[in-house]
Amino acid sequence: LWSDVMFATQAAVGRETQPIPEANEHIGLLWVLFMFIGSFTVLSLIVGVSINKFYEIKEEANGQSPLLTTQQQQWLTVQQMLASTYIEDITVPSDNKFRHFVHKLVFNKLVDNFMMFIIIANTIVMFFAHYNMNKQYERAVNITNIIVTVIFFVEFAAKITAIGVRTYCKSSWNVFDALITALSIVGVLVDNLSTDSASFLPVLRVLRVVRILRLIPRAKGVRKLIRTLYWSFPAVSNVAFVLL
Repeated sequence: LWSDVMFATQAAVGRETQPIPEANEHIGLLWVLFMFIGSFTVLSLIVGVSINKFYEIKEEANGQSPLLTTQQQQWLTVQQMLASTYIEDITVPSDNKFRHFVHKLVFNKLVDNFMMFIIIANTIVMFFAHYNMNKQYERAVNITNIIVTVIFFVEFAAKITAIGVRTYCKSSWNVFDALITALSIVGVLVDNLSTDSASFLPVLRVLRVVRILRLIPRAKGVRKLIRTLYWSFPAVSNVAFVLL
C-alpha cells in the first residue's frame, strides 16, 4: 500500500542509519497531495475516455443508446412522450354547498404550503429524537406526533368529503397519502396504547420517517428525479447483468 511507503519515507533519516518513526512528518503531506491529485487525474482520464467511447458507439448506432435494446429504446421513447404531455388534474366541486365549501378550503395553494411546512417541521422534530430522552422531551415529541397525525387525518377526511371516495382513489398520489396517514394513525395508537416492552414498537416508530415521502407529490424536482431513475432502470439492469 502507498501508506506503507509513506510511513517508511517519514521514518528515513539518512543512508545506512536506523529509521526514526515520524522523523519527517512533512513528507506525509507530499504523499497525500500526490495521491489526491493523481487519483483525480487518473479518474478524469478514465471518465473522459469512457464518455468519448460511449458517444462513438452511439453515433454508430444512429443515435440509439448502446446500453438499451431496440424494444427498451422504444419503451423509453413512449415514456418520455407521455411525461412531456401534461394533463392537469382538476377536481370538480360538488353542487352541495357544504362539500363545495370544503373543496374550496382544501384544494388551494395555501393548504399545500401549510402541509409542506407541517411535514418538514415534523421531520426536523424527529431528527432531534434520541436515545434516553427525558420525560418532558419524550412527551413533547409524542404530542407533536399526535398533532401531525390529526392534521393528516383531517386533510384526508376533508378531501374525501369534498370529492368523494371514488374520485379520491383515482389519483395514485392520494392513495399514497392515505396509506401514510393510516400508518401514522396505527403508529400513534400503538405508541400510546401498548407497553414499552412491545417488540414491534420501535419498528412502528421508525415508520414516522415515511411522512417525509408526502413531499414527493408537491416537489417537482423530486418527481423528476424519481422519473429519471425509473427511465434509467432498463439501462442499469443491462449493465448489471453484464457485470454479473
